Amino acid sequence: MMTRIREERGMAMVVAVLVVFVVLILSTVVVQQAIHNTDQSGRDRDRLLSVDAAEAGLDWFYHRLQTTKLSDIKATPYTSASPMVLELGTAPTTAKFTAHAVYYDAGGAPMDPSTFTNTNYPASVYVRSVGTVSGSQPRTMETWVNLTPVYGGFGAAIITMNGLDLGNNLTLNGYTTNDADIYVNTGNLTITNQPNIFGSVYVVSGFATLGGNSNIRQSLWANGSVAVNNPAIVTGNVTSSTSSISVTGTVGGNATAGTTITGTTNIAGTKTPNTLQEPPPSQPLPQIPWVESHWTDAASTAPDLPYSVQTFTDCTTARNYILTNPTPPAGKGGIVVRIDSTCALSFANNTNVTLNGNLAIVTDGSITFVNQNTWTGSGSKKKLFLIDAYRSGLNCASGTYDISTSNNTDFLNADVFFYSPCTINLNNQNKTFNGQVLGGTVNINNQFTLNYVPVRVPGAGEITGFNEDIAYIREVVNG
Repeated sequence: MMTRIREERGMAMVVAVLVVFVVLILSTVVVQQAIHNTDQSGRDRDRLLSVDAAEAGLDWFYHRLQTTKLSDIKATPYTSASPMVLELGTAPTTAKFTAHAVYYDAGGAPMDPSTFTNTNYPASVYVRSVGTVSGSQPRTMETWVNLTPVYGGFGAAIITMNGLDLGNNLTLNGYTTNDADIYVNTGNLTITNQPNIFGSVYVVSGFATLGGNSNIRQSLWANGSVAVNNPAIVTGNVTSSTSSISVTGTVGGNATAGTTITGTTNIAGTKTPNTLQEPPPSQPLPQIPWVESHWTDAASTAPDLPYSVQTFTDCTTARNYILTNPTPPAGKGGIVVRIDSTCALSFANNTNVTLNGNLAIVTDGSITFVNQNTWTGSGSKKKLFLIDAYRSGLNCASGTYDISTSNNTDFLNADVFFYSPCTINLNNQNKTFNGQVLGGTVNINNQFTLNYVPVRVPGAGEITGFNEDIAYIREVVNG
């Protein structure tokens, strides 16, 4: 009896089962903890990716504001009504950001992007960016950035408001390609004899007539009628937005007319009549007023050094100062001769001026070069600005605000910028010069050669981006 009670056979199995059970429980706990840790790690990763995605939205705006023209920002401002939404390459999960901007003027008032111009631009911007990853909790970042505009040159060799007549032996060479474009914003274009234009011509509201041995090496586009008379040549396309095209010369590209096309055998490309078009693209004459800070502020003059401003109340004293061939002071890249009267600044025959730095003549009156004038950059190429400052209400018929060169006026080793809201008269030259001509009316006469070079005017031109001063970056509560 006692032997059967003390029988222990089978206990090892019981113990083994208990051990297996305990190990199973511990394994389950370990697996559960591992799953929990994996889930938690995934959630942490998603949260981190959400923050990164939100920051990517801020970075996207930083880059856009630095590198985008103001006109493009105006067209697509990415405000709260139409934010920027972008998916990011974050496989296996999908991250994206939704970001928008609010623009402010110098007084801190919100601005409507539709009102942006090169003289009405934002002084700061607030950006809010929300990042999400595969349905996880969104994270929100925001930033405030103070903006300083960066200006580029004007994108045309010649801009005129009141029609353009081009006579004998004009040669207009391109800058990098055949890009020496001409914009005639109002009035008509008449080209006779031998102009040779390595660019396109846009006649925004008038008609265009080509004659003689003229040659437009790119395209010709007029709102009104176009006549290409023998032996004139247009190498590219010819377009009349609303009227007819007549060709007895040669067109190397296509012809598209609002009404009829005649002389089709002289057109190498496709002929498309009776097809109305939008008006040609325009580049209106800019307003370049006198603003001293534009010339003295390093941010406006960059990459050049700021200018030293010398102010004069009469043209005689200003001319005598220029004839001393002044050298800019240390730390200055050039000199501005500012004439704040409507006097006539005239440089007589056989005048020679050496440009020891960049030189700007900004006057309220006229500038005239009489016969033989030679202006030469010393050492490296210099910039010469000849500007009649923009003011409203000028009586251009008086001739008080014109810029004129006579025969044999030469600009050597310098890029020259002509600007007048009234009239610019350019006559014969011995040598080619580089630069741009922007005027209310532009008259170009015999034996004139211009190499188009964009010359950036401090504080003027198209805003091509902004320098940024970041006030803060922070994460904020969603919602």
